[in-house]
Amino acid sequence: MELKKRIVKSVLWNVVLYASETWSMTQADRKRLEAMEMWICRRMEKISGVDKISNEEVLQRVTETKTMLDTVIKRKRVVRAFAKT
Repeated sequence: MELKKRIVKSVLWNVVLYASETWSMTQADRKRLEAMEMWICRRMEKISGVDKISNEEVLQRVTETKTMLDTVIKRKRVVRAFAKT
């Protein structure tokens, strides 16, 4: 499982979050990003969308927390810091 998580974070996240520091994030975009993160976690565990398993339980199974949105926010802060200098 650790190998799967490392591959997902190194490959898939880079594709999904490409140029995310320039996005203007709406509430709908945030929901889509969180849904994408949960979809990735469910696919890693091979859990169908039809299965009645909560998001919290899926995150516990993959021993992960929701971090994709936090990553976007951190990237935006870095860009703003460079823009001010």
